[in-house]
Amino acid sequence: MKVLITGITGFVGSHLADYILNEHPEAEIHGIKRWRSISDNVKHLGNKVIFHDCDIKDAHNVYEIIERVKPEKIFHLAAQRIRPSDVQILIGDNTKFVEATGWRPEISFLGQTLNDLLNYWREKV
Repeated sequence: MKVLITGITGFVGSHLADYILNEHPEAEIHGIKRWRSISDNVKHLGNKVIFHDCDIKDAHNVYEIIERVKPEKIFHLAAQRIRPSDVQILIGDNTKFVEATGWRPEISFLGQTLNDLLNYWREKV
């Protein structure tokens, strides 16, 4: 099973990687991270995850990674710290990502909690 996690260096992304590796040690996990991301949350993963440096606002680069990896599952967890005034800009960026990749989520992550996400994954396995 190939999995691609955007935002893998964040709290949710790193915990999801841990969960998948614990439950499915055979899984091939790829993680998209910004080159300047702080990687403290994923240092312990070592070579268990294949990291790809990419800004998800660069749709062409994201598409190339998806084409190269050919993941069976994509978890789009990338985010940035925002101010209330940034919301409209971010909605536009996420829309561009979805349009450029043709991605259609099976579930909406808007308002999802880590527990909801893990329960969803447990049901799929």
